[in-house]
Amino acid sequence: MASPSSPDPVARDAGSVVAETTEAGRSAGSRDTESASPASWARVWTCLASAVLSAVGLLALIWSHRQPLQELATRDLTVESKVVPELERWAARAHDVGVRRLALFGDSVLSCGSTDLGQSLTKALARRGIRSDLVKVGHVAFRAPQFYYLLGPTLRGHPDTAIIEINPRAFGEAYRLGTRGNLNASSRWLTWLEALALGKELESDGLQPLDPLVYRVEARFDLLHVFDGLRERATQVLSDWAGALEAALHVSKAPPHTPFDEVSQIQWDGPTLRVSLTAAGARTNYGAEWSSSPMVPVLRAMLQQLRQAGVRVVAYVTPLNVQRIAELGLDDELALGAKTDRLGRSLGLSATEWIDLHDLLPAERFRDHSEHLDATGCTLVSAALLDALVASPDDDAAPVRTGSR
Repeated sequence: MASPSSPDPVARDAGSVVAETTEAGRSAGSRDTESASPASWARVWTCLASAVLSAVGLLALIWSHRQPLQELATRDLTVESKVVPELERWAARAHDVGVRRLALFGDSVLSCGSTDLGQSLTKALARRGIRSDLVKVGHVAFRAPQFYYLLGPTLRGHPDTAIIEINPRAFGEAYRLGTRGNLNASSRWLTWLEALALGKELESDGLQPLDPLVYRVEARFDLLHVFDGLRERATQVLSDWAGALEAALHVSKAPPHTPFDEVSQIQWDGPTLRVSLTAAGARTNYGAEWSSSPMVPVLRAMLQQLRQAGVRVVAYVTPLNVQRIAELGLDDELALGAKTDRLGRSLGLSATEWIDLHDLLPAERFRDHSEHLDATGCTLVSAALLDALVASPDDDAAPVRTGSR
């Protein structure tokens, strides 16, 4: 009989088996780890290499198709193909003695059918015996941020006068309705500090503080608007698929509703098609308080830089169809004269810098509901601006003029 203090042989043998099995497992695990580690890392590096090669291949594919993608994204825009090149050529031209160098900032309202305000101003100055070299910094749907983005290239041309269009519609959200395409690529001339200083205001126009840097990099590598085109192409493909599916299922849908459906009305006046402003459109375009728009701080920053550069400022309020607004019975409600006055004061413009033309023209000078003028209207606006352009700037410190014309 075994002693109570002596170990049980069966238990001892079982314990030995367990210990040996555990040790064997550890040894096997260690060997497996040592032998599997290089293979695992190889698989990781293979996956990473595959991802990198795929990304490089995708970028190479995009690069090889960059021109069609850029054309797709900018088919309705001429900022990069026309506005910027003309601005750069103007800035590089020799500065002839006795020639006024003018920069005209504006949107589509600068266009007057067969002519534009720039041409009208040049001709009007020539009739006064004044030679001028005018560059038009304007494009459809431009407003204060786009003026500010292109201020740097404009100042390189050393203008003596900047003529700035103040379109009241541009101080409300309605101005962005229906606008397509990326107008912010020209922000690449902004410094990061400039973009950061006006971050909140520029964000209302879709710009983030780091966007100017991104656009600069894209421009450096000829990728500007490429990713916009890629996004638009993908949208087109999805739309085509949806259309094919609707056709296969015999599904019909109503035409898309746009914000402009309530803004204008179309009428035939004999053989002439007339587009006129509706009451809803007038409220949409002019109902906001212009002086509290986020565009005001952007314009103030632009005006400050112009003054620091010694450039004279002439800001003018575009003519509005006040006759149509009176027909709609909205004179008192919209109070255009008072709003115009408050806007001028909020911008800090002096009497010689601020020209209020909002009630200059009769209804027949407007081509549509958005205050685009005919050629005669353009001539009348240039005549109204002429005295300010040729006058002495000695009284620029005068207080802001009040009231409408």
